[in-house]
Amino acid sequence: MRHCRKLYSGHAPPSVTAALNYLLPALFGALFVQFAMNQKKLAVIMLVFGCVVYIAINKGVFNFLPGASSYLGTLLCVFGSIFIAMAMKKMEGKKTE
Repeated sequence: MRHCRKLYSGHAPPSVTAALNYLLPALFGALFVQFAMNQKKLAVIMLVFGCVVYIAINKGVFNFLPGASSYLGTLLCVFGSIFIAMAMKKMEGKKTE
């Protein structure tokens, strides 16, 4: 009963919290593969963009932002992929006209 009370109070065992650290990258990886099967050109561009962002964060390019290493990679990759996809769709629309 003591263990259940601890779990219900908002604390999970360390093994569960350690496993949750892999949840978001696995989710993004699965979505990327599903997305890449339909749009290979955009997938290659975003993979390169993600690597550049990762290298820039590790080099300290964004150190002027508080806590940049924890959230900036995700934000840049998500919104970067949205804007690049929109720009590519717009360019494809102009080519077909």
